[in-house]
Amino acid sequence: MNEYGGPQRVAVTVERVHGLAFAGVIPMKKFVLSLMFIFLSFRGVYAENDPRGAAAEKAREKAMTTLSQHQVEALEAYERLQKSNPELFTGRVVRPLVLSHDALSAYASEHKIVLGVAAETPYVFFIVDLVESRRSDGKTLQHPYLRVVSRGQLRGGINVVVIATIENPDLGAQGSVVMVTQERHALGATEIGMPRGFGEPGLSGETNALKELREETGYIGERATLLGSLNTDSGLTDSVVSYYYVSVLSRKTAKPETEEAIKAVSLLSRQDIWKAVRAGEIKDSFTLAALSLYEAAQREQASDTGKH
Repeated sequence: MNEYGGPQRVAVTVERVHGLAFAGVIPMKKFVLSLMFIFLSFRGVYAENDPRGAAAEKAREKAMTTLSQHQVEALEAYERLQKSNPELFTGRVVRPLVLSHDALSAYASEHKIVLGVAAETPYVFFIVDLVESRRSDGKTLQHPYLRVVSRGQLRGGINVVVIATIENPDLGAQGSVVMVTQERHALGATEIGMPRGFGEPGLSGETNALKELREETGYIGERATLLGSLNTDSGLTDSVVSYYYVSVLSRKTAKPETEEAIKAVSLLSRQDIWKAVRAGEIKDSFTLAALSLYEAAQREQASDTGKH
């Protein structure tokens, strides 16, 4: 950039001002202010002589001045998440993420939407990414894409669903399944399903399963057996749920958290659960997955026993 002043001219100017300050001709405070003036002046020179740089600088300034406080904070949180958990931003080959701060700011400003970490709770991040899709004509299309990230899972926690059956006949019909009736906020309605809970850092899946069962229902088992792990909704979230089987031996007073809104605990036979599913009375997909995994494990065990 020497042809229009560039670094050499800046260096000479700074050297002259520094010489005056060192010689005592100008106070040191004025020397510092002079450096700031020189920097800003030559920054303007660069912009005037570099149309592309000037356009980019103006676009950035315009985007930042038109963004709301919410939009700015969402992008700042997004950048922090990229640094703390880079694994959340890899693996997308067909629809790559747009991670340039300038590009994100410009898109958010133009389309008046929030990109980045749009919201967060103690349990999840609500992230709105900007992705690139390639159309059949070869042109690239940018568009937002929402995803929900489990915070506990990020820190090593294991989300669980528990299928628990009664072993001790003093507690009810042997083989009956422990169910909870619970108000679900997202549905705005009451739902019947199996106990479940978010992962907690520091707790193994087995420990978390036994804890959730005990807290929500009061039923107690000695061990939890892993039946399998499934993606809950790969179109929306990265959350993985592990399904555990627990044989119930005793019961104490349940201590569910107030915000869980559990209304009742009941026992149902597996046959009654399937009847309720067919009747549309039970629609919880976690419950269906747990019951299916449990029955598959039972069939496999019976098959292995028959072979011997």
